[in-house]
Amino acid sequence: MPYLAINPAAASPVLPITAVPSGYPQLFNTYEEVIFRLGNRLDLGQAQIVRWINEAYREVAWLLDLESYRGSGVFVTVPGQHLYQHGSHIRVVSKLTVDYPASQGYEAPCMNKITLEDIRLIPAYDQPLEPRVWAPYGSRLIVVYPVPTIAHNIVADFRTRPRELANLFDSIILEPEHMEGLILCTRAKAFSALQEYGPAAQAQNEWISWLRTRPSDAAQQDEGRVSRMYPARSQRQKNRSNRRM
Repeated sequence: MPYLAINPAAASPVLPITAVPSGYPQLFNTYEEVIFRLGNRLDLGQAQIVRWINEAYREVAWLLDLESYRGSGVFVTVPGQHLYQHGSHIRVVSKLTVDYPASQGYEAPCMNKITLEDIRLIPAYDQPLEPRVWAPYGSRLIVVYPVPTIAHNIVADFRTRPRELANLFDSIILEPEHMEGLILCTRAKAFSALQEYGPAAQAQNEWISWLRTRPSDAAQQDEGRVSRMYPARSQRQKNRSNRRM
């Protein structure tokens, strides 16, 4: 295939940040609880404690594989552009799908995720095709191939990272049953940073013990879900589905 230059400055930006949902606990309550769990110390500044809470927040959201941090969005390919850059709020893109209007009668093909090295082994296509494979590059870039010749709607499934907490009234996007884990993880990070290794070891054990007892949020969301379902995109498929009922 032709050589595809990987220049982040030339990438098309995609998948903007969405609005923060409401109704979640605020940082202020967690901040007060962390101070209490650290022994109501007077030698710690607010910025220090908030930094530890943010570190723990990112770790809890990632390790628990929470549905709250799974998302999807649509971006449109640019003719002649093979490189796309998503925002820093996205931790990892898991799947890309070419989205066709139902009126066209096509299945929505899931693009194959491969490595950039594998993309370079694919032969060049003589005729224009929609993107069929993609590869992550670095932490924020996506390479698609064949290079689009027209605009295509691409649906991206991804996992996001929590937004940085700065104001004491910022929302923490965790369910109430997860807040204890956030506090325990923060406490472990705080004692470790303060080089109080005895309390740090105890706090780390408490955090790990809590984490081991937590059921998978993603697995609970999957309970009762059918294995796979596709919409009927043509009259023939609809007739076949009716005969099976």
